[in-house]
Amino acid sequence: MSYSDDSIRRAMDSGAFDNLPGAGKPLNLDKNPHAPDEWELAYKIMKDNDFAPEWIELGKQLRAEEDALRKAVRRAVGGYRQALAAAVTSPSPERQRAQAEADWARVCADLGQQVAAHNKKLLSFNLKVPPGIEQRALLSLDRELRKLGL
Repeated sequence: MSYSDDSIRRAMDSGAFDNLPGAGKPLNLDKNPHAPDEWELAYKIMKDNDFAPEWIELGKQLRAEEDALRKAVRRAVGGYRQALAAAVTSPSPERQRAQAEADWARVCADLGQQVAAHNKKLLSFNLKVPPGIEQRALLSLDRELRKLGL
């Protein structure tokens, strides 16, 4: 246990936190402490009507798209590995391997186009996020393939 943890534990045991204002009551989260004052009313109206700023919705879509792309890459790598394994036991392994490599090249080209389209949306997203919000990194097909051992 760290010194600060120990100090907090001793303070709790001695009752230092027992009579704090608002103790036992729910937190008031109506006001966003990170929102600039000039945006407070706009955020309240959006919240009351179940809306979110465009960049938040776009961020959700991009995360879902990124997950789908990563799954597609994993499926493609699995198919490629299966094709290579099947080529070893086939009657004409050289021809089968060449076919597997050609198919893999087409799949990689298609995935590369999908990643490029995703990254284009991601660049647009990064331009829309307000200052102080971390921008998202571009997706790299090569990096994803390296993670999977290719």
